[in-house]
Amino acid sequence: MDDVHVQPLVDETATFDTTMATCEAASATNGGGAEGSTSMSMAMAMAKAKDGKHSKRFLYGLISGSIASGVLQPLDVVRTRMQSGHVCTGTWNTVMEIGKERGWRGFWSGTTPSIVRVGMGVGLYFVVLEHLQDLFAKQQPNTGNRQLTSTQTLLIGGAARASVAMLLCPVTVVKTRMEQTGPGVVGEGNMFRALGSIAKMEGLSGLFRGLGPTVVANAPFSALYYLFYTRTKDYLEYKWGKGAAANFVSGLSAAAVATTITQPADILRTRLQLYRSTPADITGILDKRTPSGMLTIMLREEGPGVFTRGLLPRVLKRSLQTAVVWTIYEALSYTTK
Repeated sequence: MDDVHVQPLVDETATFDTTMATCEAASATNGGGAEGSTSMSMAMAMAKAKDGKHSKRFLYGLISGSIASGVLQPLDVVRTRMQSGHVCTGTWNTVMEIGKERGWRGFWSGTTPSIVRVGMGVGLYFVVLEHLQDLFAKQQPNTGNRQLTSTQTLLIGGAARASVAMLLCPVTVVKTRMEQTGPGVVGEGNMFRALGSIAKMEGLSGLFRGLGPTVVANAPFSALYYLFYTRTKDYLEYKWGKGAAANFVSGLSAAAVATTITQPADILRTRLQLYRSTPADITGILDKRTPSGMLTIMLREEGPGVFTRGLLPRVLKRSLQTAVVWTIYEALSYTTK
C-alpha cells in the first residue's frame, strides 16, 4: 500500500484528456469542417460535464459540512471556553458552567458562522482537492493505472485545506468570539455586523488575527487526515468491503490522530483570535497579537500543560465531524453516479 488509491478520479481525468486530444486532432484533420466542429462540440460537452461534477462535489461538501457543524456545535463551544484561558476545571464542569450561564441555547452560540465556515469550507475543500488531484494526475506517467504517491497525497490535502483556511479566516474569528462570549457582545449577534465591527475597531488585521496558527492547525491536519483516511479506508474495504461502516471508522480514527497532533497550534489560534486589543493598547515588550508573543506569555503563565486544554471536546468534534462529513459526502456521490 505504498500508493494511495484515487483511481476513479484519475480515470476521469485521463478519459477527459484523451477525448480532448482526439477531438482536437479530428478538427485539425478535417480542416475545421463539419466533422471537426462536431468533435469539438463533443469536447466542449465533456468539459461542461467535468465542471458539473465539480459543482456537485461543492454541493455535497456544503450539505455534509453544514449538517455536521450544526449538530456538533456544542462541542466547539465547550472547546473554545476551555482553550480561552478561562479557569479550566475539566470538560464536564465546563459544560455545567455554560449551561448555568447561558442555558441550553448557549451551546449553539456561534452556530451561524460555524455553519458558514464548515459548510463553505468543506465544499471549497472538496473542489480544490479534486482540482489538485487532476493536476497531479496529469503529471503521472500514462501507464493506464496512474496513482498518486503518499507524498503527493499529503501535499494535496494540506494545500487544499490551507487555501480554504486563509479565505475563511475572518469567519473563523467571529465564530470563535461568539462561542466564547455568547451572541450579544460588541455587535457580534449577527455575523455580518460582527465582521464590520471587528474591521472598524481593530482594522483589517483583526479579521485575519491568528492566520498563521490557523493554517498550521488546518493544513497539517487535513494532510495527515487525508493520508490516514485513504490508507485506512483501503484496508477496511479490503477486509469488510465497501460501505458506510468502512468510511465512518476510517474518518473517525484518522481525525482522532490528526487532531491530537495539531492541538498546540489550535490553542494558539484560539487565544490570538479572542484577543481584542488595538495597536494603541500594546505596552511592554510582548505583543499578544503576535503568535510568538502570545506563545511566550502562555508558556510563562500556564506552562506546557496549556496545550492539553480542550483536547477531549476537540477530538470528539473533529472525529465525529470529519467522519460524518466524508460518510455523507461519499454516500451522496455514490447515489448520484
